[in-house]
Amino acid sequence: MTNTVFAGVLCHTVLTREIIREDLKPRELCFRVRGVELRFGDWEFGLLSGLRFGDMEAFLERFSGIKKPYRIRNKFFPGIPTPSYKDVETIMLQTVWKDQSDHDAVSFAMLYFAIGCVLDNTREKKVLRWVLELVEFPRLFNEFPWGVCGWDVTYRSLVNGIDGGKDRIDQLIAYRENLRINRVSYNLYGFAYVFQAWLLEVWDATRTWYEKKGTRIPRWLRWKKTAIAKLPKVLTIFESGVKPNAIKLTAEDTEKESSWYDHLVNHVDGLHCNYDHVFTDLEKVQEEEKGQEAAKGKEVEEEGKEEQEDEGMEKEEQEGLGTYEGGYVDVEDGSESDTDNDENAFIVSPRVPVQKKKHSGIERVLRRMFDEHEKKMNAKFDEQEKMITEHFG
Repeated sequence: MTNTVFAGVLCHTVLTREIIREDLKPRELCFRVRGVELRFGDWEFGLLSGLRFGDMEAFLERFSGIKKPYRIRNKFFPGIPTPSYKDVETIMLQTVWKDQSDHDAVSFAMLYFAIGCVLDNTREKKVLRWVLELVEFPRLFNEFPWGVCGWDVTYRSLVNGIDGGKDRIDQLIAYRENLRINRVSYNLYGFAYVFQAWLLEVWDATRTWYEKKGTRIPRWLRWKKTAIAKLPKVLTIFESGVKPNAIKLTAEDTEKESSWYDHLVNHVDGLHCNYDHVFTDLEKVQEEEKGQEAAKGKEVEEEGKEEQEDEGMEKEEQEGLGTYEGGYVDVEDGSESDTDNDENAFIVSPRVPVQKKKHSGIERVLRRMFDEHEKKMNAKFDEQEKMITEHFG
């Protein structure tokens, strides 16, 4: 894309030759160049851009039911509820992307492409919420009918950018003279590169400043700039150069095999798109994840009930033991003892330290093992005590 440089002078000169005809299709532009009428509409835009067409409202309605991770927004725009196009551009150019994950790098590149080429790329404009959400899903992003919104923005920009043809030029010239500045300009938004590529496709004379490279798809990527288009030379070609071709652009065989081509044909024919195949797999995965989360929540709930039952049992066991601090309570008679002052300290009685804190599942298992071991040791010591008593009588 670095070689696909936009020639504003060339596109401006074409726009000044727009004409109005009664037989134009809705949102179709017509230009008369050296007596030849050239038409640019959604078919030409879609064929050269390679962007999908379809039912954007139906897609977004279906997309609204998808669970959103908000990873890109939270990671790259913390504390910015609605980032601007300028924020996106700054992060895109300043971030070291080799240090980021492939998913984040691809998602952000898609965001940068959407706002930089397809949408109304005013730097102060805010990024739409659904655009930030959509870049989280690369497959859905590629299936989205970007051609619809891209053509809408591009068409309105081409019409309004130089509204009134030569009258608009006179206004710009008067504006320049009043402010005593050397030049005047206006902006074209949307995918203006496609409009320029269309002109290069239908008029060989404009290739004075561009060279066609290969057979890349989409076509707008095939053109490499070789020289700077200056107004005197441009006007000479428009006034006395070779006439443009009046033929309608047709799709190449390789283009017909592209995934976006059928969508473009259906759009031109007025057919609606069905997005079931796009969302079914994702919705199925999210339903499975939802079921797994519910099962996990149920498991945690059951573990919590077991903990409550164990705590209840511990409470019942300790109700008769008091709340003695720092020593032990004799399980047999509840009397207190201090092993440091007990004359019979070498005789171990079945004593259990008072427990006040809650235990995790692992701690409870270990504690039970300790209790069982202690009971066995106490029984052994009782047997030894009996033997000593019988021996020394």
